Amino acid sequence: MRFLIFVAVPAFLLLFVSGCSGKSGKTDKDVSASSADLDAKILAKMKINEDTPDILYTYAKEDGAYVTVDAADKVPDPFRNDVIVINLNLPPEERGSDTRVVVADLNAFDGEYFSVHIEERGAFEAAQRLRRQWKLTQIDALGSSGASGVPPGSPGPVPQASGSADGVTLYGTSWCGYCRKVREFLRKNKVPFVEKDIEKDPAAAAELQAFCRSAGTACSGVPVVNWKGALIQGYDVPRMQRLMQTPPRPPNAPPPSPPGP
Repeated sequence: MRFLIFVAVPAFLLLFVSGCSGKSGKTDKDVSASSADLDAKILAKMKINEDTPDILYTYAKEDGAYVTVDAADKVPDPFRNDVIVINLNLPPEERGSDTRVVVADLNAFDGEYFSVHIEERGAFEAAQRLRRQWKLTQIDALGSSGASGVPPGSPGPVPQASGSADGVTLYGTSWCGYCRKVREFLRKNKVPFVEKDIEKDPAAAAELQAFCRSAGTACSGVPVVNWKGALIQGYDVPRMQRLMQTPPRPPNAPPPSPPGP
């Protein structure tokens, strides 16, 4: 992390000096457009894959420490979805700064390059702190056997929990790819739902913790779905399809028993 700050400081100082050298006459809209243009130029030069030379990869471990390695395959699986990347072949002002970073998802590969985008450094580091608090790594969120957390083809139990018996609530975060998949599934199947971002809404995070405790399970990642009182962890299409076919319970009826194997 110290290395990242060291290489970025010259760019920040240059920006500071140029910004204070006199009145530029630029509006906020002009500055925003200029920033967007710079981002686009930087991303255009960040076409990287496993074989791209001179790339540094920085990830946050579970204990909060940042580690920098010189190859993508050295980033452990649980931390590959959010990695700060620096192309040492670029000039310092295009590598990132103390306020903005280039982030790669090493699990999002289009067959040629990793997916990359630019984030505000403060927002990135805040998200990392939340993920460590909730242990939101890819392995924790998906389970060791796949996105659903159960072996493929196994229906598994649907834990019951106290919660809304009338609707569907999706708990997730803005950066979670499998949360997006759950959202798309619900919309495609015309299932009404409420989405709550546990990163931006502390009340939603507390609500999710209470919901998981009431279900007698540890929710170690997102997405989590409260499906009319049934708890679903991960992107579990078979469970959601099964629950879609379950008729609604009459008012004041006891919750159904979890299905057998």
